[in-house]
Amino acid sequence: YTGQCPYCGKPIIYDNDKKFAIPYSRTFEDIEYLPDNIKQLYNECRDAYSISAYTCCVIAARTLMANIAVEQGADEGKSFVEYVNYLQQNCLPAKTNNAWVDKIRALANQSTHHLVIASQNDAALVIKFIVAILKNIYEFPNSI
Repeated sequence: YTGQCPYCGKPIIYDNDKKFAIPYSRTFEDIEYLPDNIKQLYNECRDAYSISAYTCCVIAARTLMANIAVEQGADEGKSFVEYVNYLQQNCLPAKTNNAWVDKIRALANQSTHHLVIASQNDAALVIKFIVAILKNIYEFPNSI
């Protein structure tokens, strides 16, 4: 199936189920003040979600969390759980964030270590929290 972009007028090609379009639209919002490597990984998460690659999205989010922790001062070469702990102890202001970080850890571990295929809901939940982390650490403090 083909269509036309309502904004630019260029053609859009859809798969048979109209779930995937070329060119695809990147989902979720841009976030300001991200370091280049963090921005690149965040965009990889968004791109994976946009093309229904939900397990890739969740695993990329796991990598993103480790990179955020290192960028914020954690030592390289640590385990993922150590990066999660570092974020919880040093970077996130509210105790409620601990449950969110743990949820991402659990979903990412399922996909990474137990060969579980992530659902669209799993990936959306992970990205929504990643957005909250990125805004808390990078965008809000730099917007002042």
